[in-house]
Amino acid sequence: MRKLFPLFLMTIGVFLFAFHFNIANAFLGRNSFGGKITHSVSIEIQQKQKMGYVCAVNGKTITIRPSGSYPSSYFIPIGIANRTGKIATAGKFILGLYKPTPTAITCTDSKSGATETVSLPTISMYGTS
Repeated sequence: MRKLFPLFLMTIGVFLFAFHFNIANAFLGRNSFGGKITHSVSIEIQQKQKMGYVCAVNGKTITIRPSGSYPSSYFIPIGIANRTGKIATAGKFILGLYKPTPTAITCTDSKSGATETVSLPTISMYGTS
């Protein structure tokens, strides 16, 4: 019993730390995400480009597939560096935090000049495999 008590305390400590981290991030307006990068340019931006639109992206867009879920796209602004120092490319795993308030990306039709907006959640911190 005495040998299990430190393990029990350590388990409770890890749980409380993780709980505190999630509460703190929720308070700061950030949510966590993770999965495998399926597209190094988001599906939404690719669709607009195939239709003849030119999208002004001040950073990078990606689409990831969380395990057991549908793909989600995100915007990575210029200046948000990968914490692992690696490049976020298709096929790598990614984990991080994002702000649920979306960033509007303006896409302009190269022929008619019509504009459309693509809204993606903004990544505030991330790391890749």
